[in-house]
Amino acid sequence: MLQAELVAAHWSIYGSVRHFATRCLLLITLLLAAMGGVCASAEEGTAVFDLRRIQFDARTVVPLRGQCEFYWRQFVNPLDFSRSTYHRPTLMPMPSSWTDYRIEGEPLSASGYATYRFFIVKPTDRRYVSYALRIPTIYSNYKLWVNGELYNETGRVANTPFSAKSAASIKILPIHPSAGRPLSDTLEVVLQVSNFDYPSAGIRHAISFGYLEALLNQENNSTRIGFLALGILLLLILLYSIMMHIAGQGRQGLWIILCGLLFSLHVSTLNGNMLIELLQSIPWSTFHTIRYFTVTTAGLTGFLFVRQSFPREVKPWLSIPLIALGIVLSIYVAISSPRLYTYSKPLITGYLALVLVATCALILPKAIRHRAPLAIPLLLGLLAVGICFAVDSLYYARGSESALPFTQIGVVVLILLLSLPTGHRLANIIRRQGSIRSAHEQELEEVREERSKTQARNRELSSTLRQLKAQLEVQRWADHGYSLLAHSVAQAPRELHPLSQQLLTVYCQYAEVHVAALYVARYNAETMQAELILTAHVGLTAAMRERQGVVLEREGLVGACYAENMPQHIANLPESFLEISTGLGGSTPPAILVLPLQADAGVIGVLALGRLTDFAKHEIAFAQRSSLIIANALMQARNAETNVQTLREALQAKEALAQEKELMQDRILQLEAQLEEACRHV
Repeated sequence: MLQAELVAAHWSIYGSVRHFATRCLLLITLLLAAMGGVCASAEEGTAVFDLRRIQFDARTVVPLRGQCEFYWRQFVNPLDFSRSTYHRPTLMPMPSSWTDYRIEGEPLSASGYATYRFFIVKPTDRRYVSYALRIPTIYSNYKLWVNGELYNETGRVANTPFSAKSAASIKILPIHPSAGRPLSDTLEVVLQVSNFDYPSAGIRHAISFGYLEALLNQENNSTRIGFLALGILLLLILLYSIMMHIAGQGRQGLWIILCGLLFSLHVSTLNGNMLIELLQSIPWSTFHTIRYFTVTTAGLTGFLFVRQSFPREVKPWLSIPLIALGIVLSIYVAISSPRLYTYSKPLITGYLALVLVATCALILPKAIRHRAPLAIPLLLGLLAVGICFAVDSLYYARGSESALPFTQIGVVVLILLLSLPTGHRLANIIRRQGSIRSAHEQELEEVREERSKTQARNRELSSTLRQLKAQLEVQRWADHGYSLLAHSVAQAPRELHPLSQQLLTVYCQYAEVHVAALYVARYNAETMQAELILTAHVGLTAAMRERQGVVLEREGLVGACYAENMPQHIANLPESFLEISTGLGGSTPPAILVLPLQADAGVIGVLALGRLTDFAKHEIAFAQRSSLIIANALMQARNAETNVQTLREALQAKEALAQEKELMQDRILQLEAQLEEACRHV
């Protein structure tokens, strides 16, 4: 049903399309009639372009068409002309390729070198006016002098192919007067040209002369028009590709898009100014590779579009050879040098003609009989492209550049004609989808509501899961710290000071504490008061250790923490805060945590911690539980040291009693001896 509607709509617009094509042909005919324009011709038998009768203004640009002096296989510079040290010249039409010229009945070879010379007689100016020459692409390198002064050199001019270097460029050269002298009314132009790369050689396109402002305006306008046409073409191609994709014909759209882009890029190389404007330093080989590769692949992709659009009409015996030949020619152009494929231009032209004839004579007539929707639009579009390409080719053959990008305009017309049936089909699809969309909106709304509820539940579950993961990570971190402290307790020595230092160092490294001090309480019998002795530290200087080595009970935060058995957490302290005796010295860290060392038998000391960032809740909880492990370990070490000290004192007392007993026995023996001596004297 959709196919029948599409065919009926197609045939209904056929009449209007036919009238549109007729008007396009009339417009192109008028443009062809206007191709002459303002032109300067050299006087018969001379190389002098007399422009004195032309009224130059800001819009007048004069192409130079006529004859010029030609010196085959001679490099003659202006100094040689002044000395008359050159051979007699011949007159050659300009613009033209020197391969179309004969000397003594023999055609000239494309590979060679020569010198051109001609004269321009301009009007006498009453005021200062800046003139200029527009030099098109010259095949394939050149040097240019005006009135004996070197103005430009493109590529490298040489008399051997090994020394010459080709280059593609379009130049506008302002002609300025010599120092201290006004610009002469007669301009001598000398060009040295060499070519060893291209089958056509020399000045193929007309050199233009006029005011510098006029030439710049013409060049800018031509570039703007070309880029505008290219932009419109790209926009239409994008829209057409979207339409084909929506209509389910994406592969057909791909081929016609590639064909249009490649063909437009090929036209930009024919005129030259667009491509060279985009790529200022494009090499000669790349320039011509783009020229020939794009036209070959454009023909190939165009035929693939025809084959995809009319599979019933395109037979394998026709499609396979054309596709294979197109692929072979494209690869040949891509991998070979310009010296090879530029001489194969007739083969490429023949392939394009073969594709066009096969499409228009063998495929499209059958498609029109079968009422294929794209048959008539494609036939009219190819007719428009062919006419526009013929106009550009006529300009190119005359050695000039077209004022409008006709081939790109033809491609635009082709895309527009192909868009008509596709747009009609797309409109039907959109209407059908609109009716289906209204039926699905309610279901979609219900699905959205259900999805929003599910997303809310998922967000809650995700939040809960993140919290559980964070708690699990904190618990793992704390458990690992506890096991690390327990392992340190098991491996550390039993003495109080080494044990304290090792446990404090391990804790500070794991908890990322920057400064710490560990105090152990001792009872002073003389003062009848408990004293907190600095047993271990991290990050304290010698002066701080000496000043804070002993802290009395209830003295500062450390003494208050020990006396009250209450932890203290102070954060966000400024550097200018009142100095507090915290056991960490006079400079107060931004965050301080003071914890009592609560063992099973009671408080045995204080742990003071300081860091540059605040303590988190899980870090405070980890510090409190770690203080229990440290306190019990220190309690055991202190009790062991106390027991060892008590035993040492008992042994010392026993040894003292034994010594006293021996002294008393010695004294008794002395007394008994004295008593016996006294008895003998009595």
